[in-house]
Amino acid sequence: MNALVRNWINLTNGLQAIRDYGLTEYSVMRLQSTHCEQKRWDDVLASVPDEFLFRLALGDECRVFDYGARKAVPRAVWQGLEWVRYAVTRRWTGEEVAPQGRAKTMGPYFAEQYAALTSREKARLDYFGDMATGTPRISAVTAPTTHDGNKAWMIGCIANAPAHGRDERSVP
Repeated sequence: MNALVRNWINLTNGLQAIRDYGLTEYSVMRLQSTHCEQKRWDDVLASVPDEFLFRLALGDECRVFDYGARKAVPRAVWQGLEWVRYAVTRRWTGEEVAPQGRAKTMGPYFAEQYAALTSREKARLDYFGDMATGTPRISAVTAPTTHDGNKAWMIGCIANAPAHGRDERSVP
């Protein structure tokens, strides 16, 4: 099986990537910076789509696109996505990976939060981990946006985008 790069749009500001990069193949997810700010790490993991975990398990690289309101890297990526990478990698491989970027000092904190995962959260990760073919590959493409909070503009990114992997043939 050949590993692929799967594009993921983190809603809502990540929609800008459809316009900026001309993306036609992507899925959506919603990692919320609020969950990170409130230290609701269980909610961060719960918000990760099953398809994302499944694709990681198959060996695909999951590339997340998001835009920050005031910074080039939004909290949902530098903290939330790093937590996901840490928890999934540790659960599936036993490796304790060092957080990257602004989260680089969060290793000990992530280890504490990992130890506090409930059996339900571990079971969900284990379900997909049983299919894992190696170390999960997660990356991010980020930039600042000047359109934070402008949902009409973000929706315009979708409306004016090339067809999203749609088959235009009629279905009988």
